[in-house]
Amino acid sequence: MDKDRADRIDGLRRLAEWLLQEARDFGDAGGLAQQAAICCEQLLTLCQEQLEHNRQGDRSKVSELKQICQLLRQALVCRPAPDGTHDELLWLRAANRALLLERSKLQNIFAATTNLVLVADHEGRVTRTNPAAAEFFAGRNPLGIPFWTLLEMTQQDPEGVLAAFPADGHHEIALAGGRHHFRLRLVTLQPETSGLRGFILVLNDISWLVDSRQELERLVAERTRALAESEQLLRQEKHQVEEMNVTLRNVMHSIDDERREFGRILARKVRDQLLPALDKIRREPSAEVRGSYLNLVREQLIGLTSGQETELDAHLLKLSKTEIRICRFIQAGCTSKEICDALNLAFETVQTHRKNIRRKLGLRRGGINLHAFLAARRPLVADEA
Repeated sequence: MDKDRADRIDGLRRLAEWLLQEARDFGDAGGLAQQAAICCEQLLTLCQEQLEHNRQGDRSKVSELKQICQLLRQALVCRPAPDGTHDELLWLRAANRALLLERSKLQNIFAATTNLVLVADHEGRVTRTNPAAAEFFAGRNPLGIPFWTLLEMTQQDPEGVLAAFPADGHHEIALAGGRHHFRLRLVTLQPETSGLRGFILVLNDISWLVDSRQELERLVAERTRALAESEQLLRQEKHQVEEMNVTLRNVMHSIDDERREFGRILARKVRDQLLPALDKIRREPSAEVRGSYLNLVREQLIGLTSGQETELDAHLLKLSKTEIRICRFIQAGCTSKEICDALNLAFETVQTHRKNIRRKLGLRRGGINLHAFLAARRPLVADEA
């Protein structure tokens, strides 16, 4: 009985020591000692009620429990102050309360952010994740895994990661086979008084931005190709236009040359043939002959002004009246005998006139038919006199 009682007392003492330490930690965090004592007393009261319910006759245990509760209250309320003044203690408790509040805020931010946040130890193993990261890596438990393995990096140690992704910089990485893109910021926990303590990795999902950038790059590439094709087509068209311009200039030069040549020929014919013929007409005493010559000149000038290809043949103006009449019959297809009958001339006379006509028209060479030559010209008009 004495041994059991000693064991129970020892267990209660350990419980009291644990409660006392928890209460002191609560006070160091900024809580009031009286509040901690009230909590401990309520807990011990529950224990007391349980003992009284189970063993109504054992009043000694209840008395011992009350004594322990009284000692706890005295230990908490009358706890001696640490080294320092009372003002320093109050300042320390206020600082602890502020620290606890800031810690709570940081925990709320850590849980509420939509970015993926990973906390790793000095070896790079993930020790904590926020809810967003836990949801993203739901298919695997990231805790205890090196973050470079989790983030599909090629580096296999902290030094290699820091060399490839300098701390406090912004880096772009791809996960899940390139389906997700993140902007990574790597923060090292490295106090001045010690070595590397760990890492904080913040990943901002920029998949939509990368998709938009890739689409923009695709459009830019298409527009660049289209522009290059347009420039090539423009160069080809420019080359064709330049060739056409050269051809057109050559044609225009040729037309100018032909026009100048035609002008020279026309001027020469007017000067050498038409003007002398007009002088001949002016000197001709016979009105009938002048009328025939004037009709020839008139027909030749009309042919020129109408744009027809009728040669201004002044040789016809060299013919006499009788020769012109014979030419008219020949042009109409009449034979020498028919001309003899129509003009009441001898056959030899008509043949002589034909020879003179060929000579005056420049048809001395053989092979040129007089009828064909005259048929190619405009019909000779009848005499007006």
